[in-house]
Amino acid sequence: NRQRDKLKLSADWSTTSNLSLQFMLEDGDDNYTAPTVQGLRKTGMSSYGIDAAWSLSDKWKLTGYVNRGDQTMYVDNVGYLAELEDVNTSLGIGVVGTPSAKLDVGGNLSYMNDSNRYKLNMTTAPGLPDVTYRVTSLKLFGKYALQKNADVRADLIYQHAKFDEWSWGNNGTPFTYSDNTTVTMHPNQSVAFFGVSYIYKFR
Repeated sequence: NRQRDKLKLSADWSTTSNLSLQFMLEDGDDNYTAPTVQGLRKTGMSSYGIDAAWSLSDKWKLTGYVNRGDQTMYVDNVGYLAELEDVNTSLGIGVVGTPSAKLDVGGNLSYMNDSNRYKLNMTTAPGLPDVTYRVTSLKLFGKYALQKNADVRADLIYQHAKFDEWSWGNNGTPFTYSDNTTVTMHPNQSVAFFGVSYIYKFR
């Protein structure tokens, strides 16, 4: 059986006619009951963030956000007590504008850091290293109106990711199977995309 207790609060604040802020806070936990004292017994979760929108003028607008989430699982098992924690932090800033009646442009820059932490109270072996995943993304776009029902759009996207995973390797030592076969991965990876699309609207 599971019993969940959860609290969620949100608020909107228009500081001026051009600037608005949104706040969000969420907290809760799950408690489990079972015929045995082993296994998953409790989970805790929390999340909070701020979103902002700022109108610089009738043609330009800035947006931004910061969010952080945390989820922890408490597990009892033979030989260890575990607190498995997942912490996610993300933030970003963006801009959109209309330089002319026919042209729309914009872009945003974002960053995300996701970390899995293994807090183990072991009686037979040491704990495990953290697993982290980080992504930085840049997205730019431009859209030009050829006529009332037809547009051409260009998109440029660049993304860089870094992934540290102990099961693939730790401190420069790759994972090795019993037959001495090894597996490796590139912890740093980047990708770029550029595309042009034609948009026709049926009216």
